[in-house]
Amino acid sequence: MHDNHRRALDALAAQLQRAPDMLGLITAGSVAQGRARESSDVDVFLLVTDEAYERRKRNNDLTYFNREVCDYEGGYIDGKIVSLELLQQAEARGSEPTRAAFAGSEVVFSRLPGLQAIVDRIPIYPEGGGQDERCVSALSFGNAACPVRRPNRSCP
Repeated sequence: MHDNHRRALDALAAQLQRAPDMLGLITAGSVAQGRARESSDVDVFLLVTDEAYERRKRNNDLTYFNREVCDYEGGYIDGKIVSLELLQQAEARGSEPTRAAFAGSEVVFSRLPGLQAIVDRIPIYPEGGGQDERCVSALSFGNAACPVRRPNRSCP
């Protein structure tokens, strides 16, 4: 992670910690996956209370945008609002794109013990979760890339 991204995340975490309905800040995208350029935006998930999530959902307000905390030209933070229930569902039965969205994610701040462990498990398919069959299917169509791999496992 570039220093400018770390500064932006630290500044955002300081802001969010003052809001009682904010439970956590989780990195996503190129910053989380180690692919970011210095000029890249910062993608995040903002974990909010169930009540705040439902209120925002009713108001169709489940995205977040902030230029103020970035000290580099063109920098901004772009995020999605999530609840603990959504994270737990992603861990238990998330789609490949959902699981991939959490690859490399780091919890920057959390009011919930164990949040990093939940986030770490989201990209990992549970045993018997069908990942091997999806890899075989993808390979049969000429796609040699396995989208999400379990630790110590490889696609057939």
